[in-house]
Amino acid sequence: MVCLNVAVIHQIKSIRLLPVGRCDADIPYRLRAGIQQRLSIDCEIGDFIPRPLDAFDDDRLQYKATKVVERVQREPLDESNAILAIIDNDIYVEPYNFAFGYAELRDPVGVISLTRLRPEFWGDEPDKERFFQRAMVEALYQVGRLLGLSSCDDESCVMSAANGIGDVDKKQIDYCQSCRLGLGL
Repeated sequence: MVCLNVAVIHQIKSIRLLPVGRCDADIPYRLRAGIQQRLSIDCEIGDFIPRPLDAFDDDRLQYKATKVVERVQREPLDESNAILAIIDNDIYVEPYNFAFGYAELRDPVGVISLTRLRPEFWGDEPDKERFFQRAMVEALYQVGRLLGLSSCDDESCVMSAANGIGDVDKKQIDYCQSCRLGLGL
């Protein structure tokens, strides 16, 4: 079952991808192409902003996702746009140990972290395509949240919740039929 706010879907006309700190230069461009292909929504790439120092937790050695989002919310944004921040640092959302991304349902700003999406983080050989597939899955999940979708029960749907990297790898790089209908696709 898909839960969504139809008013949000009709309001958001474009997504801005916003690098926070350093990240692979090609990732925002590849994510933009994938988002535009699957959602038929305008997608632009913003200028990078520095990582917010107040978001870093010295004890955890991670960035607090809610603080990253708070910083990104200060970027210019009109009511028809949303921002998906891309950070290549480990993030967390309390009470969890880590997060692949974070976006409140119907908020115009979310974030994905690339760090735990890298195969080498988990002790595997580097694999750029596997890494990009994971990043695309997470970006589409967070964009779905920005558009008003909640988590989906279909484990292969990009909107399925992920509690570990195995859950991310089970997902297809697309929305299930129910979520596509919810998005008006």
